[in-house]
Amino acid sequence: MAMRHPLDGPAGKPVSRDEGEGGAPEAIPHDEICDLEDRSWTERLLGWLAEPGLSGAAREEIVETLVVLDDPRAEAPLTGLLEAAALPDEVRAGAGRVLLGCGHVPAAPTLRRYWAGEDLVLRRHALRAMDLPEADLIAPVASDPEHPLHLDAICALDFDCEEPRLLVMKIAALGHADPRVRKAAADALAWDEPSIAEEELLLATGDADAEVAAAALKTLAAYPSQRCLRAVDALRRHASDRVQMEAEHTLRELCGPYSGFSFDGLSPAARQHVGSWMAPVRDLVAAGSEPEEHALLAPEIIFSGGRASPPSPALEDVAQGSAGALPGEAPQGEPSEDALSTEALLALYADLDGPWWERKDRFQVRFEDARHLAERQRVVAFLTAHPDRWVRGGAAQLFAGWNEVEALVRLTRDRNDLVRTSAIYWLCEVAPTPALAGLLWEHLQAPTTLRAHAVKTLSSYLMHARPEEALPRLVTLVREDRREGVRCAAVEGLGNLDAVAEVQALLPLLAEPPRVTWDVHLALLHVCEKLGVHPGKLDALREVDHAHVQAAIAPWMVTVAPVVAPGERAGT
Repeated sequence: MAMRHPLDGPAGKPVSRDEGEGGAPEAIPHDEICDLEDRSWTERLLGWLAEPGLSGAAREEIVETLVVLDDPRAEAPLTGLLEAAALPDEVRAGAGRVLLGCGHVPAAPTLRRYWAGEDLVLRRHALRAMDLPEADLIAPVASDPEHPLHLDAICALDFDCEEPRLLVMKIAALGHADPRVRKAAADALAWDEPSIAEEELLLATGDADAEVAAAALKTLAAYPSQRCLRAVDALRRHASDRVQMEAEHTLRELCGPYSGFSFDGLSPAARQHVGSWMAPVRDLVAAGSEPEEHALLAPEIIFSGGRASPPSPALEDVAQGSAGALPGEAPQGEPSEDALSTEALLALYADLDGPWWERKDRFQVRFEDARHLAERQRVVAFLTAHPDRWVRGGAAQLFAGWNEVEALVRLTRDRNDLVRTSAIYWLCEVAPTPALAGLLWEHLQAPTTLRAHAVKTLSSYLMHARPEEALPRLVTLVREDRREGVRCAAVEGLGNLDAVAEVQALLPLLAEPPRVTWDVHLALLHVCEKLGVHPGKLDALREVDHAHVQAAIAPWMVTVAPVVAPGERAGT
């Protein structure tokens, strides 16, 4: 179905709020539309979105519903609204929010063209769409607190810009005169959790603006230090109800690493180390934990060393889709109701109109039906070229199950990041192929391969690479890569390859301060424990005010032996 421009009614006239099925925006059944993912509403919603007189709340509801629908037919009309300079800014900005919410990021040349122009709406949209490859454009704005788009630049640094030079800009923005910028900075730091931000975040909890203070508190939930715990506890008695509420929540989050987990098999001396370390704050932990957890606060109970990070919206979207299942994961149920001919199946999924929740829910079962095997190449071509990013991303598991490696490789080059991530994820499941290792290694070096996407790319690479090729590359990644997650995954990869000598060569990193977080140190300590390699003297780490660091060094606090020679293990 060809979709009319949102400014054109049935006869080329603007669509009125009182015209057509569905009535005025106030009467739109948003919940029902979202539950069914009913795309028969897309065109009407676009028409209402384009109305200049719409209230801000009504427009935002329409924006949110269009994002849920994620209708690929809407991309062109929305781009038209965004670029229509004659329209009010709020209409254009709303269209831009839908585009970004649906993963429609302008291609690099278009993005830079928007930024180079004088249209403020397009410049702001471009900035919000930028990522690490555009750091050369973001950094000058993010480092200039007087720039009119400084807020947008800080927001652009929120997810994939974890390099230390960019983290410093986010931390500096916590002191900006505009509370909106301060809040955006506190929110943005939640994705990185840099150790150097803790002091400034603690200061931000005293912000005169309650929303800024609450945002800082929320981010501090990832900082399990005694200092943070004391500060958060004090804020439970803050004058602002908003701050009090967030402080209570953050305290509960912080108490998890202290009281919610245990280390099995630790020696009494190791237990004593952690018990002694947490003794000054045990009462606070008890105050923040659930009553049934209080028994876990005895010195002999040790908390685990895993660090909980905010989930990657991008990976969650591609992994779960709107139906709440991994892309390609077969929902529970009998497939008999889905026995469609290939012709009927392709026709059903070629129709982008109408309710789509059920189509997503039954996607895997329908396409895995054996009756379609004879026409698999037709099905593969259909899915690979489908206009809906959810279908392309969900097809990746099908391709892995069918060993359609070429189709998966094509999806790794998809224009949509969620589709690329899904393809990389499922390349882990095909038979080990050395030729794929080269492709995946090249993909890992791409400037757009970031965060969870990068970590999964490395995992897939290790499934296909020969160990003798992978080992030196992993060591280099740990030492030199700018992506924290990749460095941690590389350490884990060395552990899985039983690379004792390589791990031993990396132990001097334990004496260095963290580049972003303590995660690389934690990964090294855990791999040392796994391989039986003694990490050596840990004097510097003993002084670190961080629960996970103390839990990770606890196994080595019994005796401090010399570091074993390369290839040797503790106790041999």
